[in-house]
Amino acid sequence: MELEHATAAARTVKANGREWHVSPLTAREWGEFQTWLKDEYLDLIQRNARKIKDKDVRAKVVADAFARVARFSMDAPELASLANSPAGLYRLVRLHLLRRHPKVTEEDVAAILNSEEVQALFLKRINDSLGRKKKRTKRTKKRVKKRR
Repeated sequence: MELEHATAAARTVKANGREWHVSPLTAREWGEFQTWLKDEYLDLIQRNARKIKDKDVRAKVVADAFARVARFSMDAPELASLANSPAGLYRLVRLHLLRRHPKVTEEDVAAILNSEEVQALFLKRINDSLGRKKKRTKRTKKRVKKRR
């Protein structure tokens, strides 16, 4: 495990010739992200509800959505799909950057995420992850052979 993962220390990422300091989220920032997810979900429901011709049915759909969203936990599939969307990813990365870069925009975040440096970092992480899984698989196979 890398030190910054164990200590939740800020990381520095170089992208497009600039250094970006990525900080762990505070409880307030995490709450802001949760609020944004719930608001996005409700906006989506309200936009789709406009297509319902029956006024009473439309009102019931929206009221039910408000009641459901109040009980949502962060692992709710409705919120997970929004969190994993491009807009959710941009919002989350922006929150990680805001403390050290208060003027960061969503356009900056898009440029960072699409930079060659960050793309290479993602690929390295994925390859490292796959390499660890292969080692585990080999160890597991050895254990199975020993048990037989």
